[in-house]
Amino acid sequence: MKNKFFIISDDCWSLGIYNKFNMKYNSPFVNLFIHTPCYIKLLNNLDDYLNSELTFIEESKYKQPFKNIKPYVIGKLKDIEIHFSHYKSGTYPTTDIKNKWERRLKRLTTNKDNIIFKIGCWYHDNKQVYSKDYDSYIKEFHNMKYKNKISFTIKKYNYKNNFVMSSEHIGNVTKAGMEVDQYCDFLKTINKV
Repeated sequence: MKNKFFIISDDCWSLGIYNKFNMKYNSPFVNLFIHTPCYIKLLNNLDDYLNSELTFIEESKYKQPFKNIKPYVIGKLKDIEIHFSHYKSGTYPTTDIKNKWERRLKRLTTNKDNIIFKIGCWYHDNKQVYSKDYDSYIKEFHNMKYKNKISFTIKKYNYKNNFVMSSEHIGNVTKAGMEVDQYCDFLKTINKV
């Protein structure tokens, strides 16, 4: 296995992958989630967003997708919201989150061919939250120029590296990352990157 790989993910799946292989977080995209419209927009102009300053806001423009979750820190890269759901509001200093983001961002390669891009489905059937249906986001994601794309969805799409998540992993994407071998030969994927 390669001793270094990079993941840009819309949720905590990458945390599970890095922990599964006992690796340093080579990307700032851990311990967070990004709503699909923001994630697609981020990927469409990745360099510009990653070169912008991480700031913080009090309230999201999106409805809360999870029940019984305590308030957490929300960051922004320009108009992209990043939900640091593992960091509870008022108990975790935003300066620490920003320092972790910047430190991990420095580890991320600039060669997009060496990055695994992942999109998932933790509640995307809610049309009241997003203006487009999820099918169109998946299509847009898989049509992006990036070489290494993987998606985990609640139904099958005819794209390379699209996998249907088991019901036990919907809502627990970190576990899905730890148990990625149920879906694909991830070591093979890593070694191709």
